[in-house]
Amino acid sequence: MRSGRLRLCRPAPERARNRWCVDVTVYMAERFHRRGIGRALYTSLFAVLREQGYFKGLRRVTLPNPGSVGIHEAVGFTPLAVYQAVAISFGKCTTLVGGS
Repeated sequence: MRSGRLRLCRPAPERARNRWCVDVTVYMAERFHRRGIGRALYTSLFAVLREQGYFKGLRRVTLPNPGSVGIHEAVGFTPLAVYQAVAISFGKCTTLVGGS
């Protein structure tokens, strides 16, 4: 049984203007949802990133995904853009929302 995956962050695309930004991601198995774990992971992650000098976390969420939108808004992300029909997920063309 696969328990889920956790990827906390990676550098933003290689450009000088992005050197203090990171893409952040938390994936959790469904059985761990709605327990405060995502908020705790992001809170800890943001503290470590601030200590390392990063000041902006970026995130893209496949829509519709109210749970993911909810956790990201709860930890302070705000939507910046919606990208219509730009990704394939489970064989379907999907829409993404990007935020920081």
